[in-house]
Amino acid sequence: MIFKVLKDKIEVFLTRVLDYNCKGCFVQKIPKPVDFPGQVRTEPTPVFGLYSDQGNLLAVVKVYPLVQGELDYAALFVRSVAIFKELQLTHSQTIDVLAIERIKIGGLMYSMCLMTPGEGESISQNIVKVGEIRRGTIERQNRMSKLHEVLSLWGRALGEFNAAKSRLNKNWHKEFLPNEQKNFQEFQETVMLYQNYFPFIIEEFQQAFYKMTQECSNLPAYHGMVHGDPVPHNFFYLAGAQKITFLDLDTLSIHVDLAGLPHGFVMKEFTEAKFLIERAEFFMQYTENEIADSKKSFEQGYFSMVNQEYYSPQLERYHYIIFSMKRMRWIIKVEERLKKEKTTTTLMYFSKYREFLVKSIVKSLNLG
Repeated sequence: MIFKVLKDKIEVFLTRVLDYNCKGCFVQKIPKPVDFPGQVRTEPTPVFGLYSDQGNLLAVVKVYPLVQGELDYAALFVRSVAIFKELQLTHSQTIDVLAIERIKIGGLMYSMCLMTPGEGESISQNIVKVGEIRRGTIERQNRMSKLHEVLSLWGRALGEFNAAKSRLNKNWHKEFLPNEQKNFQEFQETVMLYQNYFPFIIEEFQQAFYKMTQECSNLPAYHGMVHGDPVPHNFFYLAGAQKITFLDLDTLSIHVDLAGLPHGFVMKEFTEAKFLIERAEFFMQYTENEIADSKKSFEQGYFSMVNQEYYSPQLERYHYIIFSMKRMRWIIKVEERLKKEKTTTTLMYFSKYREFLVKSIVKSLNLG
């Protein structure tokens, strides 16, 4: 019911703002973007598209709930887009915000944000297309080479963005350690709840992870601009254009102070992007060598724009473990649900991915 009311409100909004009759066009809810087929995502912010009668996406309307006492994400998004455009980057661009309007439905407030769509295909779509081609064929080799070019360009774009206004933060441990104590507690709970899934002694894990946390707190860290959600479906590539389009910049402005100085952790974003490439390709059944080559292409592009001194193998391992453990809790819950539903094929993929992550954690912590 709420989506029908929203759709009606959006059609009125578009007709007024764009100054033309929407007849001949249609509005429909855009499916949640995914990084691999079968992925289930919850999206609290509905997104609608204005399509031509030929099915071409003309404009996008994102609907942000306005909850008293919480952040106004529509306002944050507008500020984020403005901050991004001021950087005048060479390898990346973002969409344009055309209009914003607040509406009330059933006592609840929403902000409707009208914007231009991203052109081309997402990084996720490029990864999926290669995965759908049979291994060992010339076609797969050719598409894989093209994918490496796209991933390298994404690396350059994200690296240039992360390096913008970047600076060394010598006191980062003051904000790092308290936050990691919370993370560590969550990880302990995960291991205790699902200890049958972990092939190492819990005490050894705790000691190794605590030691790594202490070591990382003494390393130099760089602050820079961060996207905040570097999943492959948030970045679009248009063939022939040497730019990557950044979407969903909602949280960028949270990591930039009023003076315009960024305080996001560059190594965290770099590691998360590589981690998410790995995840998407794993679920598309890429070989380990193909995954390694893809991450290498992204990394080479990234460090062509970012000074190598920003890189720390210890911090990369640390952040990789954090992302792995967070995904682990989610994966195990999905596995338990799939067992009840007796969905054998999907369960197999999730089980294999969990085993892959456990193996990577063990290796990162030198536990085996």
